[in-house]
Amino acid sequence: MGWQDKLFGGLGHLPFLAASPMAEAAALARADHYRHGRQPRVFEDPYALTLVNPAYRLLVRPRLGALAGRLTGFHRTFLAGAATTLVRSRYTEEALAAAAAAQGLDQYVILGAGLDSFAWRRPPALDAVRLFEVDLPAVLADKAARARRAGLPTPHQRTPVPLDLSTPERLPEALRTAGFDADRPALFSWLGVAYYLTPEACRSLIAAVGQCAAPGSHFTLDVLAAGAFAEPRLPELLARTRLMAHLFGESLPGGLLLEQLAPQLAQAGFALAEPLGPDALAARYLAGRDDLREVLPHLHLVHALRPIP
Repeated sequence: MGWQDKLFGGLGHLPFLAASPMAEAAALARADHYRHGRQPRVFEDPYALTLVNPAYRLLVRPRLGALAGRLTGFHRTFLAGAATTLVRSRYTEEALAAAAAAQGLDQYVILGAGLDSFAWRRPPALDAVRLFEVDLPAVLADKAARARRAGLPTPHQRTPVPLDLSTPERLPEALRTAGFDADRPALFSWLGVAYYLTPEACRSLIAAVGQCAAPGSHFTLDVLAAGAFAEPRLPELLARTRLMAHLFGESLPGGLLLEQLAPQLAQAGFALAEPLGPDALAARYLAGRDDLREVLPHLHLVHALRPIP
């Protein structure tokens, strides 16, 4: 353990200015890449900086952000975490666009929406897609307040769904109340959330999604592989990611592991369509880049489908 780990590990929880600190970190990663990422960008999010708390915007300045990262020892962790955030979002929105074009899919459910800005930056081809943003009431209220202060227009076809995902049994009713049509296919996105939950909570949420998903529905989620915890010491990037989460008041129990995922998806009516590990994700989206080179180790992005009989 380096001096940075000892220092920051002993600080306890840092004060924060967001209802969801890790959602803030994800938005910060998207904003930093939009401002300073090499062209062509991995993911385009012109609204991320607008939604980031002003107290954190200084970190989007390249010299200050890099200096802060190096002083704390988190620079490589932030870059790998940022790359992970970018590639999983790009993959999911590519899958959404493909399903909308091929199937006419017109419902998109973001589980743990945080500060995602799809509602404002959606391409014209996805203009008719109904967006359901599921997150804690405080997170959705915080996001709405930031959008108002920034003067962003009220997005059309967007419905907030206040729900604590630690009570997944309430998801079907919450979506139904919000106007979601469980008889029509949808794409469910659950990114950057599963490893903050217990395995039991993950199983319950997958089952709840299965209750809402009509045939032809898609489900994208990211999970860790068992190798992440098989070593006597966590790989450096994961160890620092766990420490970073702790600093922001979040635990990182690991959630449901990749090796446990297929049976749970099958019970919910889904079949694995495409699992992508860290090497495959880096090869697809980061090849030839010198600003982003790796995603978090042992992290897998999974695309599952509810078959049409």
